[in-house]
Amino acid sequence: MNEIPAPADRPTVPGCRDPQGRGFAAETVTAALAAAADLRSDLPVVASLLEHNRSSKVAAERAGLRPAWRGPDTGNPDVTAVRLIYADRPLTDDLIKILTRP
Repeated sequence: MNEIPAPADRPTVPGCRDPQGRGFAAETVTAALAAAADLRSDLPVVASLLEHNRSSKVAAERAGLRPAWRGPDTGNPDVTAVRLIYADRPLTDDLIKILTRP
């Protein structure tokens, strides 16, 4: 199984601080949900993430998204990778097929 690189192993941009753990994902999710509600409240808000990415899972759950689908991450070189789809409402089978195709 692939390990998630430690922060020191990630590429950095000179003059920029490491964004991980600073709340940027939560801030982005909040802004995206507000924009979605204003622009197209008839469409579901979805998040697609890998199961091992606990930070993304926590951010999605804190934003009020709930698990909608769990399955293989088709096309991922890591054949053990598991894809999660979170959504703000139930999703149709047809939409899940679209969201999970390679």
